[in-house]
Amino acid sequence: MDEPRGKEYTGPSGIGRDSIWLTQEDLIEGKDVSVKIESVILYPEVTFQAGRKRTNLLGLKFVGKDRILGLNATNRRALAQQFGNLAAAWKGKTISLFVTDTQMAGETVKCVRIRNKGARAATAAEQLLDGVDTDPLGLGSIDDGAGESQAQ
Repeated sequence: MDEPRGKEYTGPSGIGRDSIWLTQEDLIEGKDVSVKIESVILYPEVTFQAGRKRTNLLGLKFVGKDRILGLNATNRRALAQQFGNLAAAWKGKTISLFVTDTQMAGETVKCVRIRNKGARAATAAEQLLDGVDTDPLGLGSIDDGAGESQAQ
């Protein structure tokens, strides 16, 4: 019988898990990882460890990555805050993932979070004005003398 061939590995231990789901084991604690959202997938029903079921789970598939990040409420809200609440708007966006602590069933556990880099979703007014010529007379802006411009 031939011995399996392998090579030395020094990365995150999560590679040894047989799962499609991205967890904190797949990331290095203390280091953000930038990923580009390839698609948002809706899973009508998922069964996790110990038989726990979840309906209508959204998952993020990332460009060039095998694992999928199942979205909990915290990460779903972070995406909605940055890019709006339509999942179609998330596709193609680059986000940063990081490992942090959270409370679950009365104990502190590690989890993956989406870092809010200060971006925010456009307001309804901004969405309405997107593509609308807000300077139809070509007046531009006026320098107020202090190096700041003000619209006429």
